[in-house]
Amino acid sequence: MELLNLLSENFSFSFSGRINILSKVTKQYLGAVIQSNGMIVNARYLKLTGKKALASILMELRGNKAFNFVSEPEVISPSEIIFQMTENQFLRFKNDYFEQFDELNKLKPKENLKLALEPKNFDFNLTLSKNEFDTVCSVIDHSLVKDIYENSDLLDFDITTALISLRKKGILKVLGF
Repeated sequence: MELLNLLSENFSFSFSGRINILSKVTKQYLGAVIQSNGMIVNARYLKLTGKKALASILMELRGNKAFNFVSEPEVISPSEIIFQMTENQFLRFKNDYFEQFDELNKLKPKENLKLALEPKNFDFNLTLSKNEFDTVCSVIDHSLVKDIYENSDLLDFDITTALISLRKKGILKVLGF
């Protein structure tokens, strides 16, 4: 993976700037991995930003999608920094994401399922993780599984894990297709 080699090189000399991701066929801009002082601090891919964009880029590379990468050194403003990831953290993120994605992809609900919340099972003693709460908010806004995944800022495996947990807690019900 050419991007991984480029990132590794950038980590070693504390690169600041963007690695622009272009379609190999059309040369159209698709996104960027943004680094500041060698650390990955943000990513953009199509409509996604942050770690979700970074994970999507990795999945596209894993699927052997053809990209061109163009390094563009520049000073990164503090407003663009969403997270900070060292080389070791990035490699762990990549490996964990691939492993968890493979496991949870088998459990991901079908895209055409409609979900709803079961309000009678909410009570004051109910504790929700941040991912579960964010997923509850997504279900409120979008009942279709496909829309939940597309519109959430969470990584796909985080959404799947939260949906499974919410279903086990009786907070989520399946309305049908």
